[in-house]
Amino acid sequence: MKKLWNSREERENAQELIDALFPFINDKGMVSNPYTILVRGELKASLNKNTKLNRIGEISIIPTLVELKAEKKHTVQDFEQTYPSIKASFHRKINKPEKRWLLFIPFDLRTKNRKIQILGKKFSIVEKDDLLKKLDIGLFKSKISSFKAFPSEKDKFIDNLPFYFLQSEIYAAQYTQLWKKVESYYDLLRGVVDYSMQYGTYHLRFGTPFSKRTFLGLPTLAIAIDDKKKLEVIDLLSDSNQKFKPIEFSSAQDDNFKFISSLFDHEINDENSIESLMADCFRLYGQSMDSIHDYQAFISLWQIAERITLNAKSQEVADKLNALNKDKLPGSRSKYSLNILAKKRNDIVHRGIHNLDEDDLTILKLNCENALQWLIHNRDQIKTIEHLEAFHLLQDWLVKGEKKQLVREETLSFFLTEMIKNKT
Repeated sequence: MKKLWNSREERENAQELIDALFPFINDKGMVSNPYTILVRGELKASLNKNTKLNRIGEISIIPTLVELKAEKKHTVQDFEQTYPSIKASFHRKINKPEKRWLLFIPFDLRTKNRKIQILGKKFSIVEKDDLLKKLDIGLFKSKISSFKAFPSEKDKFIDNLPFYFLQSEIYAAQYTQLWKKVESYYDLLRGVVDYSMQYGTYHLRFGTPFSKRTFLGLPTLAIAIDDKKKLEVIDLLSDSNQKFKPIEFSSAQDDNFKFISSLFDHEINDENSIESLMADCFRLYGQSMDSIHDYQAFISLWQIAERITLNAKSQEVADKLNALNKDKLPGSRSKYSLNILAKKRNDIVHRGIHNLDEDDLTILKLNCENALQWLIHNRDQIKTIEHLEAFHLLQDWLVKGEKKQLVREETLSFFLTEMIKNKT
């Protein structure tokens, strides 16, 4: 029998947590209240410390306690003996064989790039009329939720769907799993689209206050067809009633989109690579543009700055972000602006004070875009997070050298070369 908790201290703690939950366990599960939610969460976290729980492991905890109580058992050893069989039972129920699905996601963008590859996942752009010809329209209408449209309005609802759809091949046991399997790819793609449209722009707010800045709204549904031509409609919840107009790239924007998406056309398995960090940044960029509230947009942009500067201290983020503006802006560049924004970030995160205006977001957005451009331009030299750490360390030394005249440029160049050599 495998031990789930190792040390004596861990096992005694687990026993205390199990004993605390037992009065709230019945044949239907656990009585939920603030106390039991906290205790269950701590039991799960203590179990995760040694076993790295997946979703099946998490949902097996309470059924294990139910079985133990029914059998009048309650010790840590009893839990360790029963838990694996409960988990295996859930695994058999949930992990059905996967099958091939074609997933179609509304995508209101006109681009000459009809085939897109994101992190190794292939997408193609198809026209709505061509898609509808493949569907049983009566069945499609019946599967559109009444929350989306009343029966008498479903023809109009279909007419108002975007002119284009993204098509991709996904493997899943059930259609309800499809969106989660594609969501991270779609989030990155939206970030690339918004960046291609918005790079260098200074007017961010479109429409009324509390409207999103994104050009590409989240889909309200997706269409799935399995390998036996079975049709399913995935109902997706939107957090906004905002209407989005179809967008069309200019020639320059289309070129930007093609270039930036090409940076992420392959699988990225190394989280330490600069490509992985850049993918995080573009996802955050998309989340920022998709935010309804200014403070949410601001925090997502600040997270980009934190990722690029590899720092969580606001003042250091501001200093290092400003250093990347070298040769782009005169004088102090954005030093004093970013210092103010660093304080506003702290006010949002630590005090709940949202004292922002459009200029704040524009300044932070443009600085983050400059930093992303710098990262893209230097990606062949700065290949990993260690390389980026070495660069920032060099910048710190350079600032000290400028102030104290202690370090010559040739020594710093040697230092950077040696740092990168030792990290690769």
